[in-house]
Amino acid sequence: MEGEKKRNIKKIIIYCIIAVCLLTVIISVLRQCFDPSNVQKDPTVQSYDPFLYKSDVGYYTPKDGENIFDDKEYMDKNRYLAVEYQGTTMTYTENEIDTAPMSVQMLFDYFQAAINGDGAALNTFFTDYYFNNFGTPIAKYEDSFYQQKIYNIKVSLISGPTAITNKSGVITREIFEVSYYIMDNNGAFRPDLPDPSEGTIPVFFEILTEDGISKINQIFVYAE
Repeated sequence: MEGEKKRNIKKIIIYCIIAVCLLTVIISVLRQCFDPSNVQKDPTVQSYDPFLYKSDVGYYTPKDGENIFDDKEYMDKNRYLAVEYQGTTMTYTENEIDTAPMSVQMLFDYFQAAINGDGAALNTFFTDYYFNNFGTPIAKYEDSFYQQKIYNIKVSLISGPTAITNKSGVITREIFEVSYYIMDNNGAFRPDLPDPSEGTIPVFFEILTEDGISKINQIFVYAE
């Protein structure tokens, strides 16, 4: 009787150990599923193309010769670059951006180009890989387009920096969550963004840095 009781206790202990192991595996899998750094890890997944979206409500039509920097309402908005990088949060302006990591400096220049409608400069911030997009090319921006009233720019490092060694040397890979608003969206830069009162659509930038030059390699959104 005593021996059978001990055997039952051992069985219970074994079952508990198995249950704990299974629970650990399940938790690990769930964490992987909901970890933003694993967004679209499949190397054959195409980048997000915001120009595939067209607004049902239409876009703002700028007036001829309109200069967004004359718009007091826009100029009163938060137009700085807020960055969370490895546990540190910084707000960058043109005067401080030289102290930021190379990838963040590139993002600052990227947004300045977008705000000024400088498509020629914007195109230089992407790799050829991004535009090729696995056989479904993403069109380059026109050399010049209407200025963009971008504000509340938030950038958060969610993965990396990770060093990748290839034949040409070492490439640093980082993934950033990027969100911002566009006031009076005219559809020339992010036609997918709604009116600011309805929120925004965060995207995830994979940025590669090689020889001191950072470029956007892919852009993703969460799959629904």
